[in-house]
Amino acid sequence: IRYVANLRNEPDLTFLFSDESMSQMDQIKVRSIVFPKLFQFVNRWNMCLIIITHNMTAMHDLDHIYVLHEGEIAHAGTH
Repeated sequence: IRYVANLRNEPDLTFLFSDESMSQMDQIKVRSIVFPKLFQFVNRWNMCLIIITHNMTAMHDLDHIYVLHEGEIAHAGTH
């Protein structure tokens, strides 16, 4: 995940944005390897993780999900 490498030296950072960084990855690996490590990282530093994606199949264990359409929130909920 390209953004994590750049943020390790920023402990005061509140938000972590991931913009389509996992779209080309195997979804099984995303769920079993990437997400646990990513969640561990954001929890350690008390960050808010914002994932921007077109692929909802790998999204799980998220507090909130927002679907945007033409710049507006079309749907909101949980997985």
